[in-house]
Amino acid sequence: MNTNLIPQRDPGCEEEVLEGEIVLYSASAATALYLNESAALVWQLIDGQRRIADIESLLAGAYPEAATLKGDVIEAIEALHSHGVIHW
Repeated sequence: MNTNLIPQRDPGCEEEVLEGEIVLYSASAATALYLNESAALVWQLIDGQRRIADIESLLAGAYPEAATLKGDVIEAIEALHSHGVIHW
């Protein structure tokens, strides 16, 4: 995946925070998507200005001991994109 892409949230997506985890409701895709704590962090960092690489750097700085962090960020971004709650 090109880490220079800038993910944008779907404006029709609603979120509900439940004990550090997030459930997203997409009206356009007519789906609900559960995000665990890690994916919820990625979602919260998507602001329409940060590149995927920026999100990886921010999380790597906050969690330097996380060995699989970059792969986890890409996995979360791909899942969000495949469910239609983000676009480029």
